[in-house]
Amino acid sequence: ALALPRGTGPRGAISPAGDAGSEVTAPCAAGLEPVAGGGCYLAAPRAAPRPLVVYLHGLHSGATLGEELDRQARVARLAKERGFDVLALRGRLGGCDRAPELTCWPSNERSADRGPAVVAAWQPAIAAARARGASGPRHLLGFSNGGYFAALIVTRALAPFESVVVAHGGPVEPVRARGAKPPVLLLTADEDAALPEMLRLDAAMARERWPHAIVAREGGHALTDGDIANAMTFFGRATRESLPKIASRLAGHVPRPPALPEARDAGAADAGGEPAPSAAPPALAPAPSPPASGPEAPAPAESASP
Repeated sequence: ALALPRGTGPRGAISPAGDAGSEVTAPCAAGLEPVAGGGCYLAAPRAAPRPLVVYLHGLHSGATLGEELDRQARVARLAKERGFDVLALRGRLGGCDRAPELTCWPSNERSADRGPAVVAAWQPAIAAARARGASGPRHLLGFSNGGYFAALIVTRALAPFESVVVAHGGPVEPVRARGAKPPVLLLTADEDAALPEMLRLDAAMARERWPHAIVAREGGHALTDGDIANAMTFFGRATRESLPKIASRLAGHVPRPPALPEARDAGAADAGGEPAPSAAPPALAPAPSPPASGPEAPAPAESASP
């Protein structure tokens, strides 16, 4: 189970109580501070006001929680090195209608109407981060299932962000600009089963004349240290440089369309990234072997586009 008693296992992020006088905790990676509202927070070692990266996790269960905490810890470490505070937020256990054992974000057309309430519930965590010095520009990074939700947030203007990175996720249709158009970076991979979804999002943003760039790397569905480094470079430059100039500073290449784009994700997920009723999620690809990339557990973890 993802709800842990205080003082057991990983540090717990304080989330809204289920019963009066009770406290429910969600785990934080080592080094992150639990804050009200279900957030996990890490401050950069610099004077306030500091910019804030809000991180939205991928789909996970209790059995794969350790892999998500590894991602959370690496996002926090690499962001801190670049001078960003980090607020890692948590989706809802049972948020995937077809898989109640998973922790999910709204990620498809059926669940999109839950988005505003989910974002509104972040306010205690956002306020806690601001009180600790994260009152500078705010940026959004979503991975996989969190990438779908990040795309939903930015296209439907559910919350203001200076820039947004969607990593290995996809669109929530219909993709229409409903407010401001902050710059967006799309991160994908050559062997990622979610690549067709990212290409669909790229095409939809181009149709909407949304300022964005798309970058691919070798490998599969994972949030590598290289992905995180690209995201932090983008966040640091998005408001002061042109997108072509920023893209030239990122590691990667132009995406190569898959041979069978209609094969989307090997039948493991539906159009919004939630698991199909009878399909087990495919394994996450291991991170590349060069030293620049951090560890990424290859055990079965999450849907290719959850």
